[in-house]
Amino acid sequence: MNQKIKKGLTYLGKCLICLSILTTIFGCSSSIEKISINESQITMDINEEKSLNLEFTPDDSTIKIDDFQISDNNVIEIKKIDNQKLYIHSLDHEGKITIQYKTDDVESNIVNVQVIDQKALALAMAKKQAEEEAQKKAEEEKLKAEEAQKKAEEEKIKAQEAQKKIEEEKRSEERR
Repeated sequence: MNQKIKKGLTYLGKCLICLSILTTIFGCSSSIEKISINESQITMDINEEKSLNLEFTPDDSTIKIDDFQISDNNVIEIKKIDNQKLYIHSLDHEGKITIQYKTDDVESNIVNVQVIDQKALALAMAKKQAEEEAQKKAEEEKLKAEEAQKKAEEEKIKAQEAQKKIEEEKRSEERR
């Protein structure tokens, strides 16, 4: 029986040595202690992709996409985490959302993301500008029409005064 225990302990020792060698070679990811996202507020267009820089300790920590919390999954989605960057993609909805890394014992800062439909915004601004220009042109036309009417009234008054003068001269001549 002594022989069997000796063989078992030898086998167990060899397994532990192999396990420690494999852990040294392939590394063992540690749990995250601290994380921050190097943005506080960003604006995106719909259907746009952006990357957010991540800083975390230890450097070999395992970061899971599922640990990021998004306030509205209909506005953006997380595509991947690669090389200390979080890649996000805005969907085809406008909105304001927040992103935060959160586990039981670690939380990152909150990032506010606003997704805007830039095409719709540009069209709305162009429409507003066209309306303002049309209104300005209409006001200019109205002023021109008022000036023309005023000028016509002045001409009419001048013509009436000239007519009165002619009539007075006629009366004066008739009296003589």
